[in-house]
Amino acid sequence: MNSMKKLVCSAMAALALSMTSNAYAGYISADGYVGATTTYNFRSTTGLVGVELDDKNLTFTLPFAFTFFGKQFISGSNGWISGNGLLGLDIHSMDEPDKDDPEDERDAYCCNATYHQFSPTQTVVAGWFDMFGTVYTQTKGTAGNQEFIVTWESNEYDRNAPPTFLGAANRLQAILHEGSNSIEFQYAELNSLLHFASVGGIKGGELTKGMNYRDFESGVTLAELGLLITYQPLTAEIPEPGTVLLSGSAFAAIALARRRSRRAGKR
Repeated sequence: MNSMKKLVCSAMAALALSMTSNAYAGYISADGYVGATTTYNFRSTTGLVGVELDDKNLTFTLPFAFTFFGKQFISGSNGWISGNGLLGLDIHSMDEPDKDDPEDERDAYCCNATYHQFSPTQTVVAGWFDMFGTVYTQTKGTAGNQEFIVTWESNEYDRNAPPTFLGAANRLQAILHEGSNSIEFQYAELNSLLHFASVGGIKGGELTKGMNYRDFESGVTLAELGLLITYQPLTAEIPEPGTVLLSGSAFAAIALARRRSRRAGKR
């Protein structure tokens, strides 16, 4: 295999890795967000927000400024917390949709284009599936280095008649970090036994923006796991017509292959 073919193969391998949204080693969005595992550190939280019904939401006040998908949410702005494991930075209804109304499509809330197309809000997703339980929040740290913690202590909920509360417990957290604008997830235990679940995800306010650690999968179980999503601006030259914009090592390998090819043509 000549050097040009080796470079192209290396580039394609790197591209395949970068597009693997559910890999334990890491996952990448097209918007510059990178997710990876981090140290397990489930925080204690004492600020009771309330008991949440399945598909219902409560409001919260952001304790510090936070930038998310290029939009800055100022300190003191309001957001919402869904009982189903979602944290919204824009105010947006999460009430149960009218399933008899074909135009009421508020079912679709999360981070993948398949099922968030009707939701304009910017959302952090610790775990998205039917749950019923208690929500706590707490702000920790000093000014400039604070973290806002949302904790769900819930049971999976089966809405089929008669309503059933499953025995499987869920203890999960979404944590916003001041300054770095990173998003952390902590899972003491997560059990989605009856539902498809999305886990460790984020989405912007547009159809094409978002990613998940677990992407609408059935039977998801996690224990003592930490995830961290950080923003790392993509750096790449403008692609030529008909090419695909790549990032990271995949882009670098193809760029190097092009340069060597051009040099070889000049000899």
